[in-house]
Amino acid sequence: MLVECPNCHELYDNAVDDACPRCTVTHKIVCPKCGNTYSPSFAKCPYCGVNNDAFVPVPAATLLYPSVMYIDGEGKDRKTAAMLALLLGGFGIHEFYLGNTRAGIFMLLFSWTGIPSAIAIGQGIHYLRMTDDAFVQMMKVMRQNEELRKSIR
Repeated sequence: MLVECPNCHELYDNAVDDACPRCTVTHKIVCPKCGNTYSPSFAKCPYCGVNNDAFVPVPAATLLYPSVMYIDGEGKDRKTAAMLALLLGGFGIHEFYLGNTRAGIFMLLFSWTGIPSAIAIGQGIHYLRMTDDAFVQMMKVMRQNEELRKSIR
């Protein structure tokens, strides 16, 4: 069945691929009858048997990650962190926002040197270039490192 990718609008055959060949986003179908999600390669819903000919696939990322704010549980947004880094990063504001108090204090103390500003610009550009999933993964690693640091003390 030929479907249109909701992400990039490329037409592709979902019998061959569950992922769009252009943007590589994996798509799932939400059954309107039972609400379960399944691969578009199935002709019918494997849970209730409803035919899927008329359904448009929904990006899997939308189903799994409705918003970055709900993923990491702390309301941290990649674009907000990037803007804080680019605009106020020389004072470490983005580090405080992300929960890196130690790094924020360090950047604040050395803000008079200009070095934290250069670092923050690099971090801001990095945050803008990374995907939401990569940002979430980075936040998870930062939390794990913080928990490990606390357990060592």
